[in-house]
Amino acid sequence: MYYPLYKYDNTISLLYQNKTVTASPQLDNRPMNSKSIKLHKGVDNIVRFKVFDMDKKLVSVDDMTVQASFIDVITKERVLRKECTILNKRGILELTIYEDDLTNISPSFYTLAITGQNFEVPMQDAPVSSTPFYTDTASNIQLTVEVLDSIDKTPIPTIEIMESDWVRSDSGISPIPTYTCGPFPASRLKNYKNGTHTIAIYADNYSGKFEAFGTLDLVPPADIKLYFPLNLTPLQTELTYTNYTGIDPYVFQANILWVKFSYTPDSTLSPELQGKITKLQLRT
Repeated sequence: MYYPLYKYDNTISLLYQNKTVTASPQLDNRPMNSKSIKLHKGVDNIVRFKVFDMDKKLVSVDDMTVQASFIDVITKERVLRKECTILNKRGILELTIYEDDLTNISPSFYTLAITGQNFEVPMQDAPVSSTPFYTDTASNIQLTVEVLDSIDKTPIPTIEIMESDWVRSDSGISPIPTYTCGPFPASRLKNYKNGTHTIAIYADNYSGKFEAFGTLDLVPPADIKLYFPLNLTPLQTELTYTNYTGIDPYVFQANILWVKFSYTPDSTLSPELQGKITKLQLRT
């Protein structure tokens, strides 16, 4: 079954009152724009503008910087300011609102004003002029923008394992302390097919090794010995550190249901020189 897809023309007309235009400065009341602009959270949004002069001809604005300002209709605060891209010399502008630009902007109605500033450096003590772009022929300079959250995505929560969450276990006659944490749900338990896991290891002067283990059991075993080691790099199942301080990120792939982590300090060093793993972050 085939469904038709149509190209949506999201183009807005603007009026630029060029100083060189000899037409009457009195603007008439014929509307130029009657629709609001809709921006969707969760995706990138592109809005194009065509700039006309008083004679309704496309006019070049490539000699200026064009800014778009979004104003909250209730608080009157400017919540976002973006520079428009001038596509060519025929008065075509493009405003790109990236997904991250709308992260902290609540779904609501906003007003949008487009202004331009010439590249020319003003004379000393002379004010820098900002030219408005009119949205209709009644001298209005504001457009209505509606921000929608119809496809806004909730970020996947990051699991944080703090220093107090690690459990110490000693083994053998000459005990070597090993610290473990988990189990934590892995990608296969969430029905993700790529098996990608991202970790960030926070270390403070740490010397020793770090390992990850997985299992395909539906009920995760408590004993880490019942898990199998995971490759954190293509050739390594364990990471070795020497007096390392910082954040060490890794991305590994494993089609597993549950994951556990462990680290074992260097037993040849005294406890005060071994350092520690202060935090671990996990995203699946």
